[in-house]
Amino acid sequence: MRSPDPDGAPRFTQELLARFIAGEKQAFDRVFAELRRDMFLVVQRFFRSPFDQEEAFQEVWLQLHRARSQLDVNRHQEFVGWARRVARNRCIDLLKARQRRPEVPVEDVEPAGDAGQLEAVVGAKLQQALASFVERLDAEQQRFFQLCFREELSHEEIAAELSISVRRSKYLKKKLLERMVKNPGLRRLVGGEAEKR
Repeated sequence: MRSPDPDGAPRFTQELLARFIAGEKQAFDRVFAELRRDMFLVVQRFFRSPFDQEEAFQEVWLQLHRARSQLDVNRHQEFVGWARRVARNRCIDLLKARQRRPEVPVEDVEPAGDAGQLEAVVGAKLQQALASFVERLDAEQQRFFQLCFREELSHEEIAAELSISVRRSKYLKKKLLERMVKNPGLRRLVGGEAEKR
C-alpha cells in the first residue's frame, strides 16, 4: 500500500487515501502507523511536557480525521506535506487558545472572593497535579490513562486500541486508580474538596 519516495519520505497510494477519506478504520490505522512518528515530531516542536505533547498529538489526529474530506486522492504524493501542515496549524491553534485562557495565579484569589473563582483555581491546581502524576507513568500507562480517563473508551475499545486483553485493560485501570488514590498531591486536593462539601 505504501511505497517510499526516493528521499525516504512516506508515499500513500490513491486506494489507501480513498479508503481513509471514506472513514475505513483499517485505512485510518494504516495511515496512523505510517505517519505517527512524523506527527509526533511536529508536536514536539511546539510542546515540551509529555502531557502537553500527548494531548496535542491526540488533537492533531482528530483534526486530520475531521479534515480528511479536503483530500484529493489524485494528489496522493502531497499527502504527507498536507498532514504536516494540518498538524502545525492545529498546534498553533492550541497554543493560541492557551494564551486566550490565562491561568489565575493562586495568590490573586482572595479567601473571601467569588466561589467560582476559587473553584477555577482548585481546578487548575488539580489539573497540574494530574499532569504531574501522568508524567511519571510509563508509556503504556500514559496511553491507557488518555484512552480510559480522557476519551472514556470502554475496556473492549481500549483493548483493541492497545492490542491487549480486556482483562489487562481492567487490571491497568485498577492499578492506576490505586496509584491515584495514594498520590499525595491528588489526595490532598480531592480529599480537601470532599471535606469542604
